[in-house]
Amino acid sequence: MVVKLGFGGFLDFRKAVLGDLSQQKQTSPLSRMREQTNSDALTNHHEIKGVYHQTINNIETTFANLSPDLILQTAKILANRSRMV
Repeated sequence: MVVKLGFGGFLDFRKAVLGDLSQQKQTSPLSRMREQTNSDALTNHHEIKGVYHQTINNIETTFANLSPDLILQTAKILANRSRMV
């Protein structure tokens, strides 16, 4: 699917996304969690909870900005066993 979007493969797509995120001063949830490894257990628990909620919010925002037709079309492409994704 990422090839159809103009990328050479998933790794190229991933690099582009990470590049966009770094330009926007955003990090992945995993990166934010790794930055908190020096925190005590209670603070770490709150950080994990915060990362969880931010991730859920990001997913909800993404889906809110996608048309239902696009989501259905993407699901059909991904579910088609005869196509390589």
